[in-house]
Amino acid sequence: MAASGCALLGQPVATINLGDAQLLRAVLASRDIDTRTQRFVLSHISVLKELPRGVDYILDRFDAQVATPASTPALESAAIEQEFRVILETNERGRAMGGRTQADVARRLVQRQQRAAQREQLREVLEILAQLAHIRGRLPEVAQVLTGIAGSELWSSALTNWADVIRLLDVYGFSEDKVVVTPILARDWEYYSGLTFEVYTEDGHHVAGGGRYDEFARLIGAPRDIPAVGFTYYLDALLTGQTAQPADTLFLDVCAPANKEHGIRWAQLLRERGFLVRLAESACDGLITVVINPDASAVFLDNRYELSQCDDLIAAITRWR
Repeated sequence: MAASGCALLGQPVATINLGDAQLLRAVLASRDIDTRTQRFVLSHISVLKELPRGVDYILDRFDAQVATPASTPALESAAIEQEFRVILETNERGRAMGGRTQADVARRLVQRQQRAAQREQLREVLEILAQLAHIRGRLPEVAQVLTGIAGSELWSSALTNWADVIRLLDVYGFSEDKVVVTPILARDWEYYSGLTFEVYTEDGHHVAGGGRYDEFARLIGAPRDIPAVGFTYYLDALLTGQTAQPADTLFLDVCAPANKEHGIRWAQLLRERGFLVRLAESACDGLITVVINPDASAVFLDNRYELSQCDDLIAAITRWR
């Protein structure tokens, strides 16, 4: 939808960049990074693309903003007791040291150990993400590079997702050579939960971007995640061509339970002719419904139409209306 809108506004799309927030989250989860640190990393992810800043810069920011005594997890009493016994063994008199009780010293030691362990885990994660941040190319090239990075099982789902999207984009008329896989896009990663994308025109302008944010509803109070996707147009870059004039529209469903590709082809033909089409897997109440057969033919009011007979189908819909 984002790319098609650009074309209608006189800005043909040259490149669609694809990323995936799930890939980043999988890398973070692989090293048992706590939620607060994950949010910190996601908010600084774009730094990994900026030289000479990078891993060391983010670690320094982590030390300053996150790795403070107040930010460490609550200590279990058993952990404190264990450290307390160690101190007793090394301090025969059982005195307070430096004005602090043995329990205070034990607590500080445990906190320091936890922060050091977390920082080392964070460095491992950032080094993987730094490699991902500089990957960009066609899907076969990207897949080959990813297999050379430790932990390839983490992005197998993302590779499958990109392949599916690229295949369906081709049906929409955006060929594979327009799609560039960029695992880490310069977007607000805290906001997204799945596929992300950016759209660029032939003159190099960044005109649109968006992605999936299924978790957003829950973040603002919903009891569960709700599937959601959206995008933003950057109007200053976009509105430099001729603006299409709105036309009278007719709303209808294209129901394609057996084959998404056939459904997309019919939906695109009807949209090009001024219809507002909702592509669905089953009929929805309140709309005119065209059902797509496995052989790519369309059925409306018990009549069957081939793709080459789209105008006949439109005439039938118009008469019925």
